Amino acid sequence: MTCNPKWPEIERHIEQMVPGQPSTDRPDIVARMFKIKLDELMNDIRKKHHFCRTKANKITTTQKIDQFVSAELPSQENDPIAFEAVRSHMTHGPCGQLNTLSPCMHNGSCFKGYPKEYCDEAFIRSDGWPCYKRSNDGSKVKVGNEDIMLDNRYIVPHNVELLDKYGCHINVEYCNQGSLIKYLFSYINKGHDRATVVLEGPERTRSFISMLHHENEIEEYINCRYISVSEACWKLLGFEMQYRSVAVERLPFHEEGCQRVYFREDDEIAEVLDRRVSAVSKFTEWMRANQLYPEARLLTYSDFLTKFTWHEKGDVKEWRPRKNGLVIGRLYFVNPNEGEMYYLRMLLNIVRGPYSFKDIRTVDGVEHPTYMSACKALRLLGDDEDVAYNQHRLLDNEDLMFSHDELVNYTLLYIDNILYGNCRSLVDFPNLPQLNHSLLTIGSNRLIVAERTYNVEEEIMIFNELYSGLNVQQKEVYTIIINVVNEKTSDFYFVSGCGGTGKTYLWRTIIASIRSHGKIVLSAASSCIASLLLPGGRTAHSMFNIPIDIDKDSTCGIDVGSDLVELINIVELIIWDEAPLQHRYYFEAVDRAFRDVCRYYVVGSENKVFGGKVVVLGGDFRQTLLVIQHGMRSDVVSSCINKSEGLWNSCRFFCFDN
Repeated sequence: MTCNPKWPEIERHIEQMVPGQPSTDRPDIVARMFKIKLDELMNDIRKKHHFCRTKANKITTTQKIDQFVSAELPSQENDPIAFEAVRSHMTHGPCGQLNTLSPCMHNGSCFKGYPKEYCDEAFIRSDGWPCYKRSNDGSKVKVGNEDIMLDNRYIVPHNVELLDKYGCHINVEYCNQGSLIKYLFSYINKGHDRATVVLEGPERTRSFISMLHHENEIEEYINCRYISVSEACWKLLGFEMQYRSVAVERLPFHEEGCQRVYFREDDEIAEVLDRRVSAVSKFTEWMRANQLYPEARLLTYSDFLTKFTWHEKGDVKEWRPRKNGLVIGRLYFVNPNEGEMYYLRMLLNIVRGPYSFKDIRTVDGVEHPTYMSACKALRLLGDDEDVAYNQHRLLDNEDLMFSHDELVNYTLLYIDNILYGNCRSLVDFPNLPQLNHSLLTIGSNRLIVAERTYNVEEEIMIFNELYSGLNVQQKEVYTIIINVVNEKTSDFYFVSGCGGTGKTYLWRTIIASIRSHGKIVLSAASSCIASLLLPGGRTAHSMFNIPIDIDKDSTCGIDVGSDLVELINIVELIIWDEAPLQHRYYFEAVDRAFRDVCRYYVVGSENKVFGGKVVVLGGDFRQTLLVIQHGMRSDVVSSCINKSEGLWNSCRFFCFDN
């Protein structure tokens, strides 16, 4: 909230006192009025529950965000007062291309991110920041003296009702994570305002520009604390610079028998040990209070302070029911390196009303030997399922399956990020497993993610069922192809057979076999209808970016470094059905593209057919071949794949005859 020196209350009072006097000459009046407005705003939020009940409700839906936060211009016809208030107080800039000299411009762009992008509906980004609704409805407002028109992209988020009532700048934002709350405390801890004073005498020729270039820095300027008249009046009037409305008390805790005992230097140890209060602490008395007060058993340790207060006088140390006031309890921070104390703190945020340390470690009637094992029983500690869940959420794909190596790698990445926050990394611990960066790249590739959207367990069952139905010829071809895939060598095959001989059945068996091991196989076909018969099938043009108009020198539109290149290089097998329906130029274009993109990953790939990938073509040369307009029989025959010498001479041919 920012003060508006043109508030009618301020102008009316000054006009009555000294007609014509500007508000800048009466900072005391401005400060008093701002204090009145600020207190009323806090009353609206805390007691009148303008945004819902404080300390109780949370905004969890985008519909609620739209209800409380607006980043659009109101209708000038339906709500002219709100429209004028937004124009006066809640527009940013102009900046960007409209005003490159704006103070918010840095390196050619606004450091506050304006103008924002249009957005049809509010949503929460993956990093936790909201994107508010900003409709591209043509609404604009004129600002400044140069008739500059601003649209919804320049509107600062606000609440229309508060803006109407207070008539000043009130920025309202959706806050849902700790890093956003820290932003508020930056204002409290940033220190005093400062100003630079340049010292220039009558004989000095140096200017402020010379000071910026650090010329004679010590002599040229003094860095001073700056107190404006508004701040001075605010402090003279005794108003708070910062305050909190609820008291916060830190709660100590300890392991069994590890409480602190205080004694004087000259006290006898035996006497100290005999004292009744030596073994008493806030933590142990909390567990005793749970035995005395039934209502205490419904509270966690941190919630306990809301209903009870600590009394300590002489030898009396105990918790008593609270009669009035509100206090929030917070547990002391514990570093994860402290072991059991860290896990005890985790349990204290969940366990309610324990009578003893044993009760804290008991989960579902089972007493656990350590606090760590109790945390595991309550699923408070991360495991493989948590790692997989986080990746599903980041990739927005719940069906994606991860191998064991990938889960281990994502766990190592999580550990490495924690170490990085402490200026360390996994590299500093050579005895630990290290990150496999190639797997991390795979996890962020949208094409690889799409190809791995299958359930390994289901693929195993599908394979077992299909493999049992293979005939002798199918099983022979299957064994040859799978052995080559497992040996990670390169080869090129063509499986010929008329309709009904089981080519598609063979493709499905091979695909299920490779997927049952968590690997990727690409299945393509020359026509859309044929691709529908293959699991995950697509047309070859779509999969490999083959140009429509093609000649003998054409190549595929595959960019080096793209997601498709990474997919091609990790794929185990490529199946291309109905190959005789395609011109041999298409296969030659794919061959040239594969040789080009695979040479960056495997040495010598540029000298191998299809860049060293295992490729299986299928089809029947006895069916209708490629149609060539105005072509002769010789033109049709010469366009077939078996007339491509560079490819066909490296191909192993199989024929199904039954």
